[in-house]
Amino acid sequence: MSADDVFMYDRRSRRWSMPRDKFIRSAVPQILSDAWNDHESLHDAILEITDLGIFEELEEAFKRLVDLAPDKAEYWLLAASHRGVLNKIDDMERLVAHAEGTFGESAMSVYLRGVIAKERGEEAKANRLVADALRLDPNHRPALHWMLDLAENSRGEDGVEAVLLELAEGRGAWLACAELGMMKCAQAKVQQAIRWFSQAIASQPPTGDLLRIIATSLYDCRRLEDLVSLIAPHVQFPRDDSTVGRILAESYLTLGRDEDCEQVLRQLLKPRITPHRNWAEQVRSQLRARKTRKAN
Repeated sequence: MSADDVFMYDRRSRRWSMPRDKFIRSAVPQILSDAWNDHESLHDAILEITDLGIFEELEEAFKRLVDLAPDKAEYWLLAASHRGVLNKIDDMERLVAHAEGTFGESAMSVYLRGVIAKERGEEAKANRLVADALRLDPNHRPALHWMLDLAENSRGEDGVEAVLLELAEGRGAWLACAELGMMKCAQAKVQQAIRWFSQAIASQPPTGDLLRIIATSLYDCRRLEDLVSLIAPHVQFPRDDSTVGRILAESYLTLGRDEDCEQVLRQLLKPRITPHRNWAEQVRSQLRARKTRKAN
């Protein structure tokens, strides 16, 4: 096994590895072929492959994706982002222009125009465009992180907090609230963190991203009671990332809430393919052992 190996899970949830060059030659064409005639399946396959850091072999797949569903702006913008990763900025600009001309501006399209401007050395224009993207959608993660990087470079952590506090005043700005919660957790100001996480939840129905941020932050702080009370009422399977379910189950296990833990495990094990199957079975063994000890 080497650092260049690709790791994935098979249909029985078993982890396997393959040398990257072999994966690109044999597995990538098969993954794409299996999804070639359905735009949703092809979209998921492309994301699965790009998550592994593989981009060069996907040009035809992106062309196919927009051919299958030309009415989906997000596909055109995803294709534009791919061209940017490959440093094909003129192609990127053409795809963004097509998306905006057909579907209108969006936070993502304006953000990508900012990326294009930066690649062409137009820093001030790039920063203005990214700020515009954030005004269109205060929860646009790449735009927010771009602005936070600028604030940190100029004013340090105080600058980052000032930007987040200003954004958090806006309606529905859950991501800024969540970022403030993470910041306060890192500063060991957990009660402040919980207030920000609660405000994020109140701003709109919680997304999987928000639940994952809260779960990981409070789990790292070992504030398990707070973690459970904040996220448990909102977790929905299979909508939410199974990582959230895993953290919730581990929290219940630590707190001795065995029935709640088992209920989460059942939800995690419903999908036929899950990377958490072996882990879930180990937790079940602990629950059975604890039940036996209580009976004795």
